[in-house]
Amino acid sequence: MPSTRQTTSYLKGLAIIMVMLKHYSGGYAPGLAQMIREYADFFVLLFFILSGYGLYYTMQRLEERAEGKPLNAGQMGSFFWQRALRIYPLFWLSLISATLILVVGWEDLRELSFRTVGIYLAFPLIRHPGYTWFIPALIQCYLAAPILYYLFRKMNIQRYVAFVLGLGAAFMIVSVFHQRVTDLINQTGFIDPETIFYRNMFLINILLFAGGGLAIPGLIRYLKPYVNIYVVLACFAAFLITMYLARGLLFSVKGLSSQQLFFPLFLISALTFCASAIAANRKLPLGKVIAYLGAYSLVLYLFHWQYFTLLDDIGLLSDTPDASVWLNAVAVIAFFPVFLGLCIALQKSATWLRKLLTRAEVKEPPALSYQPE
Repeated sequence: MPSTRQTTSYLKGLAIIMVMLKHYSGGYAPGLAQMIREYADFFVLLFFILSGYGLYYTMQRLEERAEGKPLNAGQMGSFFWQRALRIYPLFWLSLISATLILVVGWEDLRELSFRTVGIYLAFPLIRHPGYTWFIPALIQCYLAAPILYYLFRKMNIQRYVAFVLGLGAAFMIVSVFHQRVTDLINQTGFIDPETIFYRNMFLINILLFAGGGLAIPGLIRYLKPYVNIYVVLACFAAFLITMYLARGLLFSVKGLSSQQLFFPLFLISALTFCASAIAANRKLPLGKVIAYLGAYSLVLYLFHWQYFTLLDDIGLLSDTPDASVWLNAVAVIAFFPVFLGLCIALQKSATWLRKLLTRAEVKEPPALSYQPE
């Protein structure tokens, strides 16, 4: 039986594979792009759920060190320092390499400005170029983590779920008036609406982080007796079906598109799929390979565009109309082990730096070992 960590890595692996396929196909396999592009965006939501799950155990360890007392400023500072060390070194290296390799659309990062400084700090209210939009969205979750964890520990699981559902309803109401809210925010000149709307839903990253990841440890106690591999597969099928329904403009009712009508169902199915997979903790197809990629999902996310671009620059990839899709695919697959090896080295170096700067052993979230009351 795999460990819980392997299951969560597997889910991250699914998400990062879809993201890389989307970005690759957009430039080098246009026939595949139409099929994958919109679906891949939905898989990114799994990262927010799984980040919340991991952060639950991080906050739990801090609480145990405080012997159950409210976390003080020093402990909170330690939490944010650890998060910063995990994200920023790799993020900065990704941005620097992007300014050197991904020339189009990234030139302004070579000039010093308030926006450039904000991007390097992953300021969560500034629009980020390209794939880096995900990092400030994750920073938003990190900033919200302490208060969400506090609420989770103070409430029982039923009340917390009710709180999350109410939060989701409020976010959905705001999202219905997306354009009006966007216009209002644009008038302030301070907040970029794209930093608080994703998939046309208001602060969906916070909702998934709070209702998904942080709640999963509490939900597992109730789910575990009823979950097996067949339930996981059924939840995955529901995840795909609701994704299809939410991705397109199939119809509209009183001004609400099918995207808005079915999106709540998709969010519930995504949460249910992750929770059931973790609760069942069974072997999944291509488990070791996909979980291995998932263990390095952050660094793969930050550098996969540079990988494609470098192959293009040296002539191994081509985005011309007469380019061979098969030759492009062979080049990407053939050199992927080299790219993966470099990503592993970067992540291990970042982990070493964290150990050096914190003078402590850096540990990943443990397998499920605690059930909240």
